[in-house]
Amino acid sequence: MNFLYITIISVVIFILAFAIKNKWSFLDIFFVFLPFKTIQIDFGLMIWLFYIPWVILFFRYFKFILIFRNPVTFYFFWTFVVTIFFSFYYYTEFNSNYSNYFRSSFGRSYISIIKYFIFQIAPIFLLSIIIKSHSQIFSALRSYIFGLKVLTILGIAQLIIYVISGYDFLPYGLTEDLDPLSATEDMIFQNIGFLRISSLGGEPKGLAVSLVIGITMLLYLKMSKNHASFKWINVWIILMLFVLITTLSTSGFFLILVPFLIVVVYNFYKVTENIPTKIILLLTFIFAFFVFQDLIYVIIDARILTRSNVLLSEDIDDSIIKFLENNPIHLFFGTGLGNIHLHAINYIQDSNLYNLRLNEIFISRYGYLKIVSESGIFGFLLFLIFIVQTTKGIFLEVGLISKYIVFLFFLTMSIFYLLRAGYCEIEFYFFTGLIIAYLKLCKKERLLY
Repeated sequence: MNFLYITIISVVIFILAFAIKNKWSFLDIFFVFLPFKTIQIDFGLMIWLFYIPWVILFFRYFKFILIFRNPVTFYFFWTFVVTIFFSFYYYTEFNSNYSNYFRSSFGRSYISIIKYFIFQIAPIFLLSIIIKSHSQIFSALRSYIFGLKVLTILGIAQLIIYVISGYDFLPYGLTEDLDPLSATEDMIFQNIGFLRISSLGGEPKGLAVSLVIGITMLLYLKMSKNHASFKWINVWIILMLFVLITTLSTSGFFLILVPFLIVVVYNFYKVTENIPTKIILLLTFIFAFFVFQDLIYVIIDARILTRSNVLLSEDIDDSIIKFLENNPIHLFFGTGLGNIHLHAINYIQDSNLYNLRLNEIFISRYGYLKIVSESGIFGFLLFLIFIVQTTKGIFLEVGLISKYIVFLFFLTMSIFYLLRAGYCEIEFYFFTGLIIAYLKLCKKERLLY
């Protein structure tokens, strides 16, 4: 058995044993496994491990009537209607291109609607039913951080073993013959001198985006002065940041700038406090940059400069934009869930790229473009209304001390989603669901007193 499989099985057994010992709820187990995006059962549907505890909770607490009490209802039903209409409308035209039912316009739309409802819409109104106390929210956050700690330790172990032996014991994938597919063998990264950390296989950017979310949570916890139960918080931020860097993920590097800029503005706003410390930190960053400038250049060259000469996902976004520009109806009303690849493929002019993407299901990397392509400008406006209403709730219901921290986290997650939908979409909806549950608890406490 490949060592990757052995590690995955061992990690799952360890977490489940830890969950039993600490009497974790299904919600805690879900948030522990949420960063483990590479542990999946693939029947053509990509069933991730964290699906299992959430589906159990979904069927246990689900009450359909409650969705009508939430503003996200309008966005969901609009997307649902658009998906059904355009899937039926284009079914005969596109279905013949796909032998697999789940890749066809019709089949994929059904599956997309189910997954969209259970894992993106349901958390918005269901978590406020499941969660009865602030301790449950705090436990969910701790669980997510715990999962990231496990991945961080594995990532560091992956790097150390590679440096010592030259062997990548957690490759990011396997070939059809079950041979390890390591990032060290990739044509882009083979000259860098070290591997891309992925911890449990799969795309390193999946780990990177989860680490960015985890680092953001820890940074904001420090800002809130409410992290007494989080031991060694500074150490874990440094370790997670180190593993994030070794993923060599441009998405991760790009997204981490958002919370860092917010923290810098927050800390330097009070210019009269801790000036010596701030000067020392600034000089340390400048010194570190000059020490590692050669390595930084190598990474930038491999991840940005050299990539312009290889096949990338930019052609996907360009084709989607061209399709929407040439089809005003879809620009305003969308194409529905799981359908955009059927339309945008015809707007890829390069024959090699066209053949590469012909039988591939793709969406935009950018969240705002993904929403527009699926639900149109009208659906995107409904999504923005939901964001505004949630923000309004934060400022109305949350106490003064926590208000700005909760707002900053919600704002940051929204920016993550709108800039990079991939690998953070489910996190966005679940953490937003936690915030809405928190708002409900705050409102209940305010009414009691």
